[in-house]
Amino acid sequence: MNKNTVKKFRWFWVWQDEQEEAWLSEMATRGYHLEKPQLFGVYHFHVGDPDNVIYRLDFTVIGKKDREAYLQLFQDAGWEHVRGLSYWAYFRKQYKPGETAEIFSDTDSKIQKYQRIIILLTFLLPIFLFIMSNIRPYLFGFLAGILTVTILILWTLSLNKLLQRISQLKKNN
Repeated sequence: MNKNTVKKFRWFWVWQDEQEEAWLSEMATRGYHLEKPQLFGVYHFHVGDPDNVIYRLDFTVIGKKDREAYLQLFQDAGWEHVRGLSYWAYFRKQYKPGETAEIFSDTDSKIQKYQRIIILLTFLLPIFLFIMSNIRPYLFGFLAGILTVTILILWTLSLNKLLQRISQLKKNN
């Protein structure tokens, strides 16, 4: 990391993407421009001049073959792809105060984003439970139980919050 790069920690849950976007945009007004997000809430920023930049996040599960066309679609709409993190894509765009810049043209597209997250969470849960059942003999039984219950609680909370988000979007539509 050089002197023009700063690392910051900020935790967001999967359903808090709009708060994360707002925070990243606010950081840009302070001269911190996202270079790369990392796991566990670590963000690397380039320190520069303050700027009016809006950030948007998309969650997509696409193969390498379709990725180029996907990114080109955003580029054609004036969005810069900053970086990806797992299935998340981070985009930014210059904007004028008062202007709204969205990557989704309609509410159904936003809803589909949250549905994709739910599908992935639903797919990952049995895999996690299978792994936990196989490593249980290697962990203290109590520790494995606490870890499993914690993950199940977080999974349930995430699913509930995402379903609430979808419900809110449908209601406001």
